[in-house]
Amino acid sequence: MRFSKRKIAIIIGIPLSILFLYLAFRKVEFSKAVEILKTTNYVYLIPALLAFLCDFTLRAVRWNFLLMPIKKCRFINSLSTVFIGFFANNVLPMRAGEIIRAVMLGEKEKISKTSVVATLVVERILDMFALIILLMIAFFIFPFPDYIKKIWLIGLVILSIVLLLMYGLIFFQAFTLRIMDKFLHIFPKRLGDRIENMLKLFIQGLEIMKKSHYFFISFLLSIAIWLADAAVFFFVAKGMEIHQVGYMGAAFVMCVIALGISVPSSPGFIGVYEYFGILGCSVLGVDKSVALSFMLLTHVMQILAMSVMGTTFLAREHLSLIQLEREAEKES
Repeated sequence: MRFSKRKIAIIIGIPLSILFLYLAFRKVEFSKAVEILKTTNYVYLIPALLAFLCDFTLRAVRWNFLLMPIKKCRFINSLSTVFIGFFANNVLPMRAGEIIRAVMLGEKEKISKTSVVATLVVERILDMFALIILLMIAFFIFPFPDYIKKIWLIGLVILSIVLLLMYGLIFFQAFTLRIMDKFLHIFPKRLGDRIENMLKLFIQGLEIMKKSHYFFISFLLSIAIWLADAAVFFFVAKGMEIHQVGYMGAAFVMCVIALGISVPSSPGFIGVYEYFGILGCSVLGVDKSVALSFMLLTHVMQILAMSVMGTTFLAREHLSLIQLEREAEKES
């Protein structure tokens, strides 16, 4: 029996989501959780939503900077693709939104999809470094167990190695291609040529790393993106009167969730989001029932906001998710 990537993702992701949901809801006082939701000041969701929209607008601005060495793209195309891509991550398995972003922008701007994928890799690296810096600041404010600091250090070392390898690809391109040329002789010529061409296009997408001013601005934008995202959690916590979660506390919880959702799960990171959010809140001394309400409200708000923005831009582009998923399946 042949399994598609989609079926494999569902077989692995959904059971894991159910497991994390069970862990999130276990030993929760549901009456307390419901009471907190009833007494929440929902006016605070307005600035939370504005911060959420600011987050994704900044992502589109950063993406334009990363794409600059390849082509100066129209901002509206980047913005539309960002919202549609992240919306797709909420409803399709295997983070299909990342491939959809590459396919959509590549077709709209007439640039190589492989080069666009490379800019998305740079995005993820910048995001991880921004999160590591925010966690480092949090270490000076909150008392953390030593094992968390060790995990942080391991993550920093791995990211630094990946970054060095990427710089190696750019600055020693001729050497890399010579090594690849020797290795590719084991493949049929047509396949070898295709792999070599894809590597060249991928390296082209990393060109931003040679433009130090663009790269530095992109890094600053990454910090701003996650600070805006932290504001989402901060305002929701204010509305729920969770006093343990100040702004840096919100940033810490956000970092734990952002790192936690790398675990395979169902579309929308259901279960994983809640579990790791509660885990982050527990470090700050937030009661589990309160933390569950906090995570549920924040997650539902983000999913609804992204669904509205995603479907709005899909309508603007005269597209459907089914069309985009088919395109993504062809490319993956």
